[in-house]
Amino acid sequence: MKIGVCTGLKNISAAAEAGFDYIEPSLTSLEKMTDAEFAYAASLPRPIPVLRANGLLPGELKVTGPSVDFGAIRAYLDLAFARASKLGIGIAVFGSGKARAVPEDFPFSEAWLQLSSFLSVAAEYGEKYSVSVAIEPLRRQECNILNLVSEAVALAAFTGKERIGVLGDTFHMLSSGEPLGALVRAGGLLSHIHISHPLEGLTGRDYPREGDGSVDSYLELFSVLKSAGYRGYVSLEAGSRDFASEGPAAASLLHRLASEAGF
Repeated sequence: MKIGVCTGLKNISAAAEAGFDYIEPSLTSLEKMTDAEFAYAASLPRPIPVLRANGLLPGELKVTGPSVDFGAIRAYLDLAFARASKLGIGIAVFGSGKARAVPEDFPFSEAWLQLSSFLSVAAEYGEKYSVSVAIEPLRRQECNILNLVSEAVALAAFTGKERIGVLGDTFHMLSSGEPLGALVRAGGLLSHIHISHPLEGLTGRDYPREGDGSVDSYLELFSVLKSAGYRGYVSLEAGSRDFASEGPAAASLLHRLASEAGF
């Protein structure tokens, strides 16, 4: 089981020193670089690989509503996925709450079809560049559509593309009251996991650590993934006040718990 951390390319050495197996930067940050900036970033030594990317779309590139521009979407995906492929990124995470949020008074029935159409296009570029997409359900406070793993599974199945899978994020699942059993029911569509420590009142999240009151929940997650035959990776996605201390503690804890679960 590989344990990664969501952070930018500039932090890759710190992530390696902390004990993480890979990093997960945002795809939008890669796409926004100039060609010269990306060429320089791609040429730098990578002590650990860049295996996943989150933040598939910028907020202004809408995929639902009356102003969807598939020409702009295609141009974005062509460049973003090309750069992801050059770095070795195998899965890009489709959270992108602002990009997919359904405008007021726009029919949700049409929005679901638009999401499927977008994912079909994303799968097309995924085939071109060997990059798959993991649909990330977001809690309702962050997006008004695609809030549950079960909904993401239904959308992925409806879209019917091999490059389209599903992500389970423990913070969003907890916020939405969705049990970990939903990850088992996702079956082979489950392709990636995000983990974090939820703050009191679900006001945010930070890095897992020994004695934070959630260690049993982390172990339960790994045990569920093991029983489900999960073969993907787990990325830590949260804010950190002091990565130099919090990063190594989180990496050590998560590796230990994954091992205890049989990974």
